[in-house]
Amino acid sequence: MGLDDDQERAYDQVRARVSAVLRMLDPGRLEGDDRAVAEAVRREYDMFAHADSMPKHAALVPERLLDRYAIAGTPAQVTARISALANDNRIDRVVVSPQIGAPGQPITRDFITGFGEQVLPFV
Repeated sequence: MGLDDDQERAYDQVRARVSAVLRMLDPGRLEGDDRAVAEAVRREYDMFAHADSMPKHAALVPERLLDRYAIAGTPAQVTARISALANDNRIDRVVVSPQIGAPGQPITRDFITGFGEQVLPFV
């Protein structure tokens, strides 16, 4: 999950994690451009950069797959997405897991504070 007042920064918070998901996913389960992206991520994935917040292979992930495998956006967008998922009878829980930043980066603290103040009271 990524949370920021800027949509692109929120997407950047989840790119690395979504690329890790795509690396483990069987590309045969996807079609067309999505399959090609999964295959490219598997080829280009750098395990030495696995824990980086923005490894080169993360740039291969387009927004449509970020939207498919993560929740990322402004507080209003995240609230709307979680509310929609919570109202889907097929889903019994939503797990909130922010991208952990490097030591000294405020991303985790900022996410927890923002989520607690700007999202949680409205879902």
